[in-house]
Amino acid sequence: MHQRRHSLDERAPLGVATIAINTVFVVLAALALGIRLMSRRFQGLGLSFNDYAALLAWPLAVAIDVTNFFMAFQGGAGQHLANVDSTEITVTLKKSDVPQIIPAETCLWATANALVKLSILHFYLTIFGTRKPFRYATYAVMALVLSFGIGLNLQAFLICRPFAKNWNRLLPGTCGPVTAPFLADSSINILMDLAIVVLPMPVVWQLQMVQKRKIALTIVFALGVLVCVVALIRVVLIARLNIDDYLYDFTKITIVTDLEICLGIIVACMPMFPPTLKRMLRGKKDPSLFRRHMSSGVALMRPKNPHMPAFHRIDDLYPLTDLDEMRTWNEICGTDGKPDSLVDDPDSDAKLEMHPRSTIKIKKGWEVRSGEAV
Repeated sequence: MHQRRHSLDERAPLGVATIAINTVFVVLAALALGIRLMSRRFQGLGLSFNDYAALLAWPLAVAIDVTNFFMAFQGGAGQHLANVDSTEITVTLKKSDVPQIIPAETCLWATANALVKLSILHFYLTIFGTRKPFRYATYAVMALVLSFGIGLNLQAFLICRPFAKNWNRLLPGTCGPVTAPFLADSSINILMDLAIVVLPMPVVWQLQMVQKRKIALTIVFALGVLVCVVALIRVVLIARLNIDDYLYDFTKITIVTDLEICLGIIVACMPMFPPTLKRMLRGKKDPSLFRRHMSSGVALMRPKNPHMPAFHRIDDLYPLTDLDEMRTWNEICGTDGKPDSLVDDPDSDAKLEMHPRSTIKIKKGWEVRSGEAV
């Protein structure tokens, strides 16, 4: 009985699944970036390096998705070579665009991956950067991430000499091994992801705040474990890559490649969600309030006087110490400057003293004089 063979003209289910999964997560990453920008607007803050890095990573994720789309619908991605008629195998390999796309997708992934990691690390610096040991450790990881990204781009261009031999193995020249470098790169990538997840944990648990808030912050920063899991799956798929059936096996790798970048963008944006989510919750109670916040968001960043800088109300994204709302803690000092006790005085008119990256500090000085009557 003759078994029907599939040709490249028929799109493989795995190729279609690649497009569906990657497109969904690209859209989710775009929504996360939108919430991030709204939070910045609500806080009256401009964009910083970590915002720009996350924004630049998204079009690269879209480009990876486009290459996957092209491979699925033009290059036969997702098909087993065994399911292609033997007389068509030569035509299939010649027609397939997968080998040409592998170097391009490697460069896109390496650059986007580095941008996402740098965005997260720079965000750490904006919160915990006053601590020297943490700052130096973060700079070291950032240098490693940057070097790794540059190295991957160079590897993609130099693994085959001449470069065209990446997709035309009949050309004279040499090519290095494919699986071993990919496996080593992905393993190093996982180690960097783990370092980024673990890096802020000791600092979080040293903060002067209630334990439930420490746990909440730990969960937010630990969401990077999801990216580590996807990166680990990528390592396993690369280790099992069968070059003789690369149209099928490489398609599975492309799914997690784009997924890793999109999840990274979402995780990098999640710490920025609270301001927007709070406004949205308020808007449910009073829809006109949320509309007013939306319409006035840009005005918050615009100076009233063009010659004067804009004034922004302090609105820390993650305050590093706990302050009870509507309460003032006063420090009563003796003549030696040492605190005698702490009292809670909600009606205090004591002078407020603001310190950068700190909390509100209130001081009351007491001086008692005695002498003999004349």
